[in-house]
Amino acid sequence: VNVEGQSNLVIGNQISDCGGSGVELSGSVNNVNANTIDCNDGVCITVNGDSNTIDRNLLISGTFDVWVYGNSNNVIDNTVTGGSHGIIFYDPATANTVDKNDIKSNYEGIGLNEQVNTFYLNNLVNNTYNVRLHIFSDPYAPYSIDVFDNGSIGNYWSDYTTKYPNAKEIGNTGIYNTPYVIDGNITDNYPLTTPSTIGNTRAQISTQSSPNPTPTPSVSEFSSIAVITTMLIAVTASIAILAIVHKRKIS
Repeated sequence: VNVEGQSNLVIGNQISDCGGSGVELSGSVNNVNANTIDCNDGVCITVNGDSNTIDRNLLISGTFDVWVYGNSNNVIDNTVTGGSHGIIFYDPATANTVDKNDIKSNYEGIGLNEQVNTFYLNNLVNNTYNVRLHIFSDPYAPYSIDVFDNGSIGNYWSDYTTKYPNAKEIGNTGIYNTPYVIDGNITDNYPLTTPSTIGNTRAQISTQSSPNPTPTPSVSEFSSIAVITTMLIAVTASIAILAIVHKRKIS
């Protein structure tokens, strides 16, 4: 599915054996929502444009599940699993936000470039590498300066207690007292003690029954109402005329 232009919606599809990209966005302000994409070594979603939203999708087994080139995109409430690379950023991707995603059982959970993107409330679970750094455009550029918390909330890391066996929760905040160090320049300062709650993905939506819609009167119902109203108006007018005639006769 190739999407160009603005304000398009790609929703509720099942896409498999992509051969290239299951969905490729070249425009801006588009929404890819509630799809199941099993790319079998392709790219599930390629984001070339800006200010797009990728949300509530189930992305499986891609060489790249989400490959982001653009800026100011939002990747939210997706399940990203079983791929070689879960969510990867390629220069010049910057100012993107990745939050509330289940990123699990991939070879690489998140791949970073040297730009600034923000990650929080994600669950990084049982990936061979939860996060890896890639300097695509310039091998001499400084390492990534991506941000892995929003200033008060970070991410859930399945290997946290292995790395920091003596860490404790701060009060009842759900935050550990020891930051999770990804690289010398990248730290999750507010790692979560329990997994974040993720919104409904395509797989969950398909098992839910749709709510009953509010009934809307049919055309025939509207017609009946109109006829009755007209008859009432006619009867009222007739009574008024008879009253006037009767009054004149008396006078």
